[in-house]
Amino acid sequence: MSPLELRRLASTLGNGGWCRHWFRYNYPLEPVVMAIQVLEAMEDGRFQPVEIPDLDRLGFTHEYPHIYTITRTEAST
Repeated sequence: MSPLELRRLASTLGNGGWCRHWFRYNYPLEPVVMAIQVLEAMEDGRFQPVEIPDLDRLGFTHEYPHIYTITRTEAST
């Protein structure tokens, strides 16, 4: 997945909650791995991670705590 595709995905997922993403999650290791995590606000003001099973179909690997990683296909951001 390219960084641009990850940015679009994070923007879409962030419309329904709070989303953060990393373009170089495994720095300084190679190959470069990107990551994404979605959180939702609880009634008491805390944030809780959201599981998104559909990301598996896009090639993401599920990490803990609900962080999904994927290999980066191009170097530019």
